[in-house]
Amino acid sequence: MHGSLSYGDRGEDVVTPDTPVNPIGYARSYAIGEAPWRARTASTCTVVRAPWMLARGSWFSMLYEGDTVPCFGDGSMWMSIADVPGFATWLWSLLEQGPMGVVHPPLLVRCRQRTFAERVAEIRDVPVEPWSASRTRRAYGRQTAASIFASLRLDDGQGSASESREGHGRLGAALQSILGRS
Repeated sequence: MHGSLSYGDRGEDVVTPDTPVNPIGYARSYAIGEAPWRARTASTCTVVRAPWMLARGSWFSMLYEGDTVPCFGDGSMWMSIADVPGFATWLWSLLEQGPMGVVHPPLLVRCRQRTFAERVAEIRDVPVEPWSASRTRRAYGRQTAASIFASLRLDDGQGSASESREGHGRLGAALQSILGRS
């Protein structure tokens, strides 16, 4: 299992499992250890490219549970997000299926970072605060900033369903569950 940052910043492109690896941020370090597995994926192993994982703790708390909610740059970068319960269920079924190659999990939602920040701020009743790239680098370091500013529109095999109104509804429900608000 590895993160979708292996693909690098892809802008508006939809990133498929066949997209070449071009690691950015934390993925630069991880790509070294993954290289032997990538060489074998077609015939003997599966590589899961996990997106942003939404749950209490980890990156979510660090970035979105302060006095304000950051909007990084202009907020136009794509975020591909899965929730931990949905991902775990999918992963168990994947283990039983045993597909070979690179696979992407089903997404909770695919949205712009600005949309995500606004939704979190609305639920928490706090303001959105603009953060520049330089401020983000000073606060979190170069690797984290590169990871935050990467735009990844991950293909989960379900077309544009994760960008639909239903996808955004699932995001709202997941955020309310995590933030303890209804």
